[in-house]
Amino acid sequence: MAFILGSGKGYIPPRGRYLPFVAIHRLLKVGECSFRELIEDLGISERAGRSMLKKLLKMHEDSDGRLFAEDFNPEDANPTLKIKGQVKDYWVRVKETSLMIVDRIFGSYEHPLMLGDDSWLTVFDLNAVNVMLIHMLREKVIDGRLLIIGIAKDTSASDYIRAVIPYARHEGLIPEDEKPPNLRHDRAFLTILSSVNSHLFNAPWRTISYDACFTTLVEGDEKAPLRAARQLISMERQFVKAYFQLREFKSDLGVRSPTFLYDRFYIPSVDDKFHAEITAIEGRKKVKISPYWEGEGENPLDTFILRLLLKCDNPEVMEAMGHNQLLYLADKAVKNEVKMIKGLLRGVADLELGGLSRRQKIFTIARRFRDIRREVEGARERAVMEEK
Repeated sequence: MAFILGSGKGYIPPRGRYLPFVAIHRLLKVGECSFRELIEDLGISERAGRSMLKKLLKMHEDSDGRLFAEDFNPEDANPTLKIKGQVKDYWVRVKETSLMIVDRIFGSYEHPLMLGDDSWLTVFDLNAVNVMLIHMLREKVIDGRLLIIGIAKDTSASDYIRAVIPYARHEGLIPEDEKPPNLRHDRAFLTILSSVNSHLFNAPWRTISYDACFTTLVEGDEKAPLRAARQLISMERQFVKAYFQLREFKSDLGVRSPTFLYDRFYIPSVDDKFHAEITAIEGRKKVKISPYWEGEGENPLDTFILRLLLKCDNPEVMEAMGHNQLLYLADKAVKNEVKMIKGLLRGVADLELGGLSRRQKIFTIARRFRDIRREVEGARERAVMEEK
C-alpha cells in the first residue's frame, strides 16, 4: 500500500494492476461500501470488478487477514467491503519506521547498517526507505510547501524521440510528413537541433513538459498512438519532465551550452489543467491512460523553473555552464569530503577485517591484490625516503 499509494494524496490510475489500490484508496475514505457501489464509483465494469475482488482477497490473505474487517467471497453477488480501522494509519507507521531507520544510519553511534545484533539492513531495505522518503517529499509538494527540481546532466534517455515526438505528431503539433530524427539519444538530438537552427532557438529555451510515464512508452499504430515499451506502463501523474538549454554565445549563436533534463513532482493544483486522454496498448490490451501533457498550452510553473535555473547558472564557471552553479559547488564539496574520509574509512574497515582474515588465514583473498600491492609499494617508498 505504501509503495503504490504513498500518503494517499496523489493520483492512482484506475486500470490494470493499480485497480486494487484505487479500490483501497476509496475504501480508506468511506470506511466501507458494497461491491456495486465501489465499481460504480470507480467507473469500471463488473467483469473488471470481479477480477479486482480476487486480487483484493489475495492481498487480504497475504497480510494474514489484516486488511479487511471481515472475510468476503469474491463470487458473492454484492459483498460488503470494510477496511480495518488500524489500516487507516498505515502511512503514519511507515513514515515513523522509515525516519527511525534514517536516524539510525546517520544519527546513531551504533553500526549504521545493523538492526540489533544479527539483523542487517539489505539493499532492498534501503531502496524501500528511499521510496518512502520520496513519497514524503511528494506529500509536502502536494501540500504546497515545497518545490523540488531534479537536474540530470548525464542521461542516455530516448523517451523524447521514442514517444513524445510521435505523440506530438499524432496531435498535430508536428507536421505528419516530418521525418523522425535518426538518433537514439534525446540530449544529442536536441543539442544538434538547437545549434543547427540557432535562428529558431533563442536560449534559454525548454521543450514542452511531459509525463514521466512516457519513458515506458513507444510509438504505436493507427489504432493506438502509443504502446508499452516492455508490456507495462508506469503510473502517470507522478513526475513531470522537460529538457532545457540556458546559454548561447553572443558572437556565435551556434555555440551553446549542453542540453540538460529537469524533472519535478506532479502538482495537482497546477498540473491538473494539463493532461491528455490517450489510448495505449499495454500487453495485448487497449487501456486508457491520462498522463500530464503540456501540449499547445504553456504551464507557468515550468516557465518559472526555466527562469529559476537561468538565475542559478554562472557562465564564468566553465564546468558548471548550462546547468546549475549551486549544484556544481555542492557536488565538489561532497567529493572533497569523500576524498578526505575515504582513507579513514578504509583504515577502520581494515582493522575490522584484518583480525578476522588473520584468524581465518584468508588475508590475501579478503582484500584486493591491487590494494595490498599499493600499500606494500607505498611502505617501501617511504622506507627508501627515510634512509635518504
